Amino acid sequence: MNQNGKRIGLALSGGGYRAAAYHIGTLRSLHRMGILDKVDVISSVSGGSITAAYYAMHKDNFEEFENAIKVKLRRGVLGWSIFILIIEAIALAVLHGWLVSLVINCCGLCIWWKCVIIIVMSIAVLVIILLLLHKVWPSSSLIEKVYAKKFFDNKTLKDLPESPIIAMNATDVELNRQFTFSQVKIDAAEKYESGYFKNKEIPISLAVMASSAYPMFAPVHIPRKYISDDCKQSPILVDGGIYDNQGAHKLTERGDYHTDYIVVSDAGNTEMNRKGTWNIASLLFKVINLMMNRIDKMQRRDNLYMRKKIDDINQKYPQYAYVVLEWLPTNKNLIGAFVDNISSGYVPRYVCERHGLNDVLIKRVLGGDKMAKLEVQEIVEKHIHWDELYKSQPNEDIIDKARNVGTNLLGLSKCKIDALIKCAEWMTEVQVRTYLPNLIQE
Repeated sequence: MNQNGKRIGLALSGGGYRAAAYHIGTLRSLHRMGILDKVDVISSVSGGSITAAYYAMHKDNFEEFENAIKVKLRRGVLGWSIFILIIEAIALAVLHGWLVSLVINCCGLCIWWKCVIIIVMSIAVLVIILLLLHKVWPSSSLIEKVYAKKFFDNKTLKDLPESPIIAMNATDVELNRQFTFSQVKIDAAEKYESGYFKNKEIPISLAVMASSAYPMFAPVHIPRKYISDDCKQSPILVDGGIYDNQGAHKLTERGDYHTDYIVVSDAGNTEMNRKGTWNIASLLFKVINLMMNRIDKMQRRDNLYMRKKIDDINQKYPQYAYVVLEWLPTNKNLIGAFVDNISSGYVPRYVCERHGLNDVLIKRVLGGDKMAKLEVQEIVEKHIHWDELYKSQPNEDIIDKARNVGTNLLGLSKCKIDALIKCAEWMTEVQVRTYLPNLIQE
């Protein structure tokens, strides 16, 4: 909590290893500003859950955490899955070849009947593989084992610290609901009553896998040993980003996860292009990314703009600071956007007062006075030490390198990790100083 008793939340978005690395920079910046230890809840999805859970296990030594996770992100978690897939593909190819040879060597059949049988048999094998893919190749189970060994030392949710609460979010595809793992409780649909799950015994790796189970992976089923004896059904869980790719939604709910000040670390960078549109599989992924991007922007708009006006002093709604990779490169656009938000009435009065803006000046800005807006921008820039921040911003090469990192779970090079960290670190300081200045001890 901050000094006035308001709770602080941190949302870590999805985006595979790109997100996992990007969020390190956000954590580093918050740590340097003295805010990270005050965070009450970290809500994460997909790649963000890797960083959230790993940080929670090493929160007492930030340097140790950062150095260790940077090393781990240089090696991907897909290696074993790809290896198993290759082995299974070879085995199926050998089996198919053996069946084809039996048909070819079969006496009493003309060549046309042999061709028909081979074609039908090949189609049947392909259909069986597609229908039973998640059974034949349990990719999520394989990756979970890698998570457990590589990141989490087979720890369970009970091994997470009391604070901050780590809320790792997945999507229940059967009930169209968010499904949340935490050390406090399992938060699921009403269908699963309190006590349904043995949450303290659930491995952290299982929660992270459920949170990051992109549709290309097998859905995650919670094993029977983690479900109460008198309960039978297990939810079908996939990537939490399908429901909320920012991780911010959980922090707005009442109860254990509610927070008043929210920093959203968003590694989204969904720049669309024409590549791969001729390919059905590639086009499918593009469509999924397009829908997720649309949801992401709508959620961001609602959080920032569809809320209170400046004269609402009761602070009924959370105040956000968005740390968005997609917004880079920039210069003074961030501060200009903040002033525009003031003039539109979307910045709470207590934030304006923290920047040293008096009522007379605020009223002039709200009235559309252009000179007042310039004056406000000068005051805000001076208050957040913009000249120093501007000089330290990442250059275009670093930004391009960060934005070109993919969202898979393949290992990242040191320079890519450093680029993502640098971008998030700089953006976090700018946005927190601008939108959440009351969290910073001057």
